[in-house]
Amino acid sequence: TKYILVSGLHKSGKRMWTAQLAISAANCNLSTCVIDFTENSDVKDLLVRSNAKIDEVSFLQMLHKQTKEKEVTYVTASNKQEAEVFLDFVQVFLNQKITIFDVDFVVCEPADLGALAKLFIEGLDIVMVSNSIISDIGMTMDSIPIDCQEAKQTIILNKMVPDSSGEFMEATDVRTVIPAEIRVVKDKHFTNFNTKGKLFAALFGD
Repeated sequence: TKYILVSGLHKSGKRMWTAQLAISAANCNLSTCVIDFTENSDVKDLLVRSNAKIDEVSFLQMLHKQTKEKEVTYVTASNKQEAEVFLDFVQVFLNQKITIFDVDFVVCEPADLGALAKLFIEGLDIVMVSNSIISDIGMTMDSIPIDCQEAKQTIILNKMVPDSSGEFMEATDVRTVIPAEIRVVKDKHFTNFNTKGKLFAALFGD
């Protein structure tokens, strides 16, 4: 199972990229799970715009799920009580569901990155989505906890910020200001939710 932890600042595009990558993974015939810990839990709204079959379940329902299906399973807290124990849920999920899915996306706010990353022993990809503005890139990099440095890290750039007053940077310029071991992915404008499998394969097909 490949685990991909996705995060980013407010209005960075992390929800859009999570949805597009999950759809792309499903189009690679991979059984795909999206666990949504964002404040609004609205990744599902983006997923349903695709042609993919979306199976929405709560944390508790997820722990009873046994079948491996070629679709996108979307998991989020169904009430406040479930939301308060999301770290415990992830720990149990990792212990019990190791073979059910081919790919698990965990999308969260930057403040939760450190606590979540500690639950993964190995094989974790951390994807940070950032607006292509030097101030946002700096804050995004600062939000990655020190103890996450051993994970594979990718920063995906985003230029779709309608109210931005900053000057956008190109990927080649961003490459010169962040550590060499962090992969940089240039911005991409999505026009629909029919993302082909080649997007996921290009980024995570190793």
